[in-house]
Amino acid sequence: QFVPDGNYSANDNIVRVVLDSLGETSEGQVKITMLGDDMVIIPKLSSDTNVTKPDSTDKNDLPSNPVTSDGVDNGKVFDNVEKEEVIVRKPRKTPSSKKDVVIVVDAGHGGRDPGATSNGYNEKDINIDVAKRVQSQLQDAGYTVVMTRTSDTAVNIMNRPKIANEAEAHVFLSIHSNSSLNTESEGIESLYAPRDLTSVKYDAQYPLVKAVHTELIKATGMFDRGIKQRPDLIVLKHTEMSAVLVELGFMSNEKDLQLLQTDSYKQSCANGIVSGIKKYVFDTYGY
Repeated sequence: QFVPDGNYSANDNIVRVVLDSLGETSEGQVKITMLGDDMVIIPKLSSDTNVTKPDSTDKNDLPSNPVTSDGVDNGKVFDNVEKEEVIVRKPRKTPSSKKDVVIVVDAGHGGRDPGATSNGYNEKDINIDVAKRVQSQLQDAGYTVVMTRTSDTAVNIMNRPKIANEAEAHVFLSIHSNSSLNTESEGIESLYAPRDLTSVKYDAQYPLVKAVHTELIKATGMFDRGIKQRPDLIVLKHTEMSAVLVELGFMSNEKDLQLLQTDSYKQSCANGIVSGIKKYVFDTYGY
């Protein structure tokens, strides 16, 4: 951000966005459009550029959500975004058994997008490790689990809620590890998008995040950073069902990073997440 000069009002918030081309181009044109509250900047390829457009086999293998200094996924990559899809709010299908309860587990980052990094460790690896532990426990309990990724591959940020919506899921869980310029920052926090601050939510959102966060803190004994509203995050605001994003610790904090590397801590995180989801599902659907 920049301090306003003579060309701007003193009340203007000025942000410069720099796009670096991967190849030579004589033009620097971009298309700017809006996706809800998000400004989307789409570079236009000129006729003389030598940049190759991704084909259908690798177009999703791109960094989907780079991490900012606060560890939150504010960056996005969009595929031919023109306008936000209008979705009518609709209730979840009432399950008649545990197997009818669909839970989507989303391991943040992946592929070329490592997420937060520290001392040679990548967030994406921690996320998928915990996600698979959660998947195993939920399936053993009899629930239907859908994974947004099961290996070290990238998933476009818009495809993550799309997967959940198409599966008509009852629960969406996104797993992340935090990072901050302040190396003293530590602990677990959980994020959600309140129903009244989104356009697609039917179910109440707080009961899920409350249950998962409470059980996570109980299972890990970590410093409690609390529950925070983040209706701006794509995976929270575009998922039609109840959704929660958990930050399991700070990779930028030496103590947290040591824990995040251990099987015992990752298992404790999985145990807490599963306990919270089970509590929410039972209280909401009776299974």
